[in-house]
Amino acid sequence: MPDPPLSFAGWTFLGWDEDENETDPAYPYPADETAPALYTGNIGTKLYAIWVIKTFTVTYDANGGIDAPSPGTKTYGVDLTLSAVEPTREGYFAVWQANTYIISYNNNGGTNGPTGTLNWVYDGAPVPLNDPASDPRRENYTFLGWAESRADADAVTPMYTRPANWEYLAHYAAATILLCSQSMATGQPLSNSTISAIPTR
Repeated sequence: MPDPPLSFAGWTFLGWDEDENETDPAYPYPADETAPALYTGNIGTKLYAIWVIKTFTVTYDANGGIDAPSPGTKTYGVDLTLSAVEPTREGYFAVWQANTYIISYNNNGGTNGPTGTLNWVYDGAPVPLNDPASDPRRENYTFLGWAESRADADAVTPMYTRPANWEYLAHYAAATILLCSQSMATGQPLSNSTISAIPTR
């Protein structure tokens, strides 16, 4: 058999067949081009070039993220709709742009504490929450720090480590008052005792 005829952009020549619609030619063209097929008929015939359209594999790389889509197949001349599956990467949007998170403070009845919100661009490093200059004040209470929830107010944390919008709650302990008793006869102190202050808001 002869070498492949004219090239056909976007298609691969498979061989020859007497049926123009055949997909598995009777006279395949060898991939190594070393052993051409033979026509053994003893009559005249018409052979059709059999072609298959080219396809290409499109793979996705999450570029440091996870859950990349499965590879897709691109057919020559046909647009490929890209996968709707979005990879994820902690602290980033796809392509990758660092997320911005909002840190807010609830002074929980206190005053003079931080107000407004803090926009933090994710960089993987914890953000200190305790700034003594901006600690809230609350009468008859001592500020202990910032808690991540009202339900678990004893879990005070000095750092913001969550890649999410988060409100921190001021956590306090009741202040103590030192009472001193003295002898009515001599005026000398007899004993000291400590009680918790009566909470006020």
